[in-house]
Amino acid sequence: MQLLPVIALFVAFVIPQAGLFAQSPPDFTDAANKATPAVVHIKAKVQPDQKQIKQYNKDFGVPGPFKHFFDDDFRDQYRGQRQPKQSSGSGVLMTSNGYIITNNHVVENANDIKVITHDDRQFQASIAGSDKLTDLALLKIEADGMPTMNPGNSGGALVNTEGKLVGINTAIATPTGTYSGYAFAIPVNIVKKVMKDLRQFGKVKRGYLGVSISDLNGKLAEKFDVERTSGVVVRNVQQNSAAKEAGLKEDDVIIRVDKRKVDNTSELQEAIGLKSPGEDVAITYIRKGGKRTTTATLKAKEEMTQAKEKQSAILEELGMELKELTAKEKEKFGVRYGIQVIELFQGPLKRQTNMKEGFIIMSVDGEPIDSIRDFTAMLSRKQGGILMEGRYPGSRGTYYYGFGM
Repeated sequence: MQLLPVIALFVAFVIPQAGLFAQSPPDFTDAANKATPAVVHIKAKVQPDQKQIKQYNKDFGVPGPFKHFFDDDFRDQYRGQRQPKQSSGSGVLMTSNGYIITNNHVVENANDIKVITHDDRQFQASIAGSDKLTDLALLKIEADGMPTMNPGNSGGALVNTEGKLVGINTAIATPTGTYSGYAFAIPVNIVKKVMKDLRQFGKVKRGYLGVSISDLNGKLAEKFDVERTSGVVVRNVQQNSAAKEAGLKEDDVIIRVDKRKVDNTSELQEAIGLKSPGEDVAITYIRKGGKRTTTATLKAKEEMTQAKEKQSAILEELGMELKELTAKEKEKFGVRYGIQVIELFQGPLKRQTNMKEGFIIMSVDGEPIDSIRDFTAMLSRKQGGILMEGRYPGSRGTYYYGFGM
């Protein structure tokens, strides 16, 4: 199975299923009349990089005795790289002042973009922003009073029978390598989010929950005591993430985001993907058969990375590597909370204590510890002497280790 880029955002129609055979076939004329004026043709040209051209000239300035190693096919290949590359596709006018949505692969790296409207007017376009993840790009032409597409609700095709935009086609899955098979489209609610961010910031700002997930099935539903077979299982919770701070844990089953029901991973990803960093979302989930709700403040990916780097710096200074305990490990070790020392390096702990690898840190200066984030945040605020309390697996005794920062 291959994925081929769609080079034209053609007008496709969604037919409501209700009464499909009881009524006469729908008339697409009105929808086409509404949609066609907002669809534009795009021609993009990518000029070769000057460094590549210089390299070409250098490569073929080789001494005569070696030129026979470079046959005509090899030379033609390099000559082709020196020629401008052209691509074409379609786009959709989204605003009356000339903002256009198209596929990123149509205009990526282009330095000359022309837009031709349905009435044969031609405009020079610039890239206002692009997003590789959704394969969307936002173009801008200097124009006013342009016909705009009326966005409908979420959907998979481009236009419904009312002439409303419900999606942007982006690729075709084909078993033959030809342009036939299953088409993929980006729902319009995601398109609107991407377009809004590209206009405002020049890039898409995504909020991240910070979980690894999988679909709930019958076997997992029985394991987690869930009386349903739809939902999203939390497989792992990332450190410094919104999910971690909201109290989500491994094996929780997410069933709703705000007022939106989520039955599978793609629905959860779309629900979160429409949000921005800093937004609060209500997460409804099932844990041990009981339904709960928590509020998560979504984070930017960079924010989680920076926090992780700060944590790593503190652990490196101490000379230790830690891991968080799963619910099963806590039950096995007979603790309600704690984090485990995996490895000790040169640092204050090794110099000032006889702590061994495997030690479970349960508290620092009397305050319970249940995550690496809690541990590093607490140490970053402290100076002078610090006392750790905990135990070793298989031992019922409590151990104390004091050291100075």
